[in-house]
Amino acid sequence: MSLVDLERRLARLEAARYVGAPTALLSDAPFGDAAGDLRAADALANWQRWVAQEKATLSNGVLC
Repeated sequence: MSLVDLERRLARLEAARYVGAPTALLSDAPFGDAAGDLRAADALANWQRWVAQEKATLSNGVLC
């Protein structure tokens, strides 16, 4: 595999990577109670910090 092939492959992977704020939230706690709602609001407000600290992952716009 040549360097040009590797650069094309990397460009395809980077183009397919999702960049931006989450569009959905997936949680193991229900959102109906007050604690779950506060946790969800905190996760959406501070999603970049949560991902950096590995408290959450962002995959295809879904914050888990």
